[in-house]
Amino acid sequence: MKILLFNPWIIDVKAFDFWLKPIGLLTLGRWLKESGHEVRLMDCLDRHHPIIRNSGRIVPEDRSNGTGKFISEPIQKPFSIQSIPRTLKRYGMPVSMGKKILNEWKDHDWIPDQIFVTSMMTYWYLGAWEAISVLKETFPSRPVVLGGVYPSLMPNHARNSGADLICPHTRPKEVWTFLNEHRFDLRSPISWMIPDYSFYNQPLSHLVYITSLGCPFRCTYCATPKLQSPMFEDPDRLTQCMIADLDRTGAQNIALFDDAILMNHTDHLDLLLENIIQSRIPDRGVRFHLPNGLHARLLTQRTASLMKQARFQTIRIGVETLNERYLLASGGKLNRQDFENAVHTLFQAGFSRKEISAYVMINLPGQTNEDVKTTIQKCKDLGIGVNVNEYSPIPGTPDYQSEIFVESTDPLLMNNALLPYWWDKGMSVQEIQKLKNELNRDRRDGFI
Repeated sequence: MKILLFNPWIIDVKAFDFWLKPIGLLTLGRWLKESGHEVRLMDCLDRHHPIIRNSGRIVPEDRSNGTGKFISEPIQKPFSIQSIPRTLKRYGMPVSMGKKILNEWKDHDWIPDQIFVTSMMTYWYLGAWEAISVLKETFPSRPVVLGGVYPSLMPNHARNSGADLICPHTRPKEVWTFLNEHRFDLRSPISWMIPDYSFYNQPLSHLVYITSLGCPFRCTYCATPKLQSPMFEDPDRLTQCMIADLDRTGAQNIALFDDAILMNHTDHLDLLLENIIQSRIPDRGVRFHLPNGLHARLLTQRTASLMKQARFQTIRIGVETLNERYLLASGGKLNRQDFENAVHTLFQAGFSRKEISAYVMINLPGQTNEDVKTTIQKCKDLGIGVNVNEYSPIPGTPDYQSEIFVESTDPLLMNNALLPYWWDKGMSVQEIQKLKNELNRDRRDGFI
């Protein structure tokens, strides 16, 4: 069977390639290839695709850590956000280029029997919908399956996407069972979690892996418990795949996107780090990054030392807020002492202040301006950076349900960049911008 995997554009008021790769789609692609299917990938967010590089367009350069800006173009706003003074854009490969690739395949008699479209943020649904429209126009008789986080959290809304089939699962074994029930004839995979980077035929700036799934904590603003259960990849197998992928792509940056990478670290992450060091991957100049927040309470000196030896250069600690009342109410995953201990542990391992930062949430339900300032000041006192995360209500989470967001609300309005313009229970746009301006000033002055 010929199968097309499609990673759609991002439609948003802002987007940046912070080590993005459609890892779920690439993992599915590995399963399909192992089961004997002929599979191709169309990644609209591939900033290095040859059709872009050869188009004559000015393409933003990568940063040294492998991240970079997407090409973008403004698009018409839907009615739900007409009154909000932000420009909606399509990020990624221009649609005309995407259509050209699809039509060239079609002209050369490569027509898929099945098409899989993935999706991530619920408020990015417009990109998935547009992708399905383009695919239906190009391959009108071919069925389209929509999967990913969006249809898992909002299956009823996703049924309006134009897809022929909705996969409302993200747990690997549930996805595998669902597809087999719909006659995709998948064999048991060699790995449930390792992506296949052979779909890319050009050098890549970065690779992304997930070494584990699930999280032991139950934060009220997070959907991970609803989406995943604990699962761990074999460290030896993952290390060998990393080496092969580095050889093939020439990438110099690897991001690990686990939700709770320190979960069971003695028997998992520590073993992976030892493998990375023993395989001399750092000696190749490869840098590692942890974009998701580390759980401060679980960090040990041994793990921090191994991370330093493995050449990790981006360490972000998930703090959110140091308001004790909110910390307890939202799940109690850390306290002020846990945070301080984690920072000191990383410094003792040899990490610099430029390599360590904390995620600080803005606009959490019930949060005040002073809460945010107190948390930011603590980061400054400890000598680390600050990454601001604006709160976005996620369907299916306790916070979302307690705020009584109605199902008919356009998911686009849950975008953290748009929420302050209409949600009267949070901070104002002006308050949030003032905090950001103060942070930027502190960065310029070298305080963080």
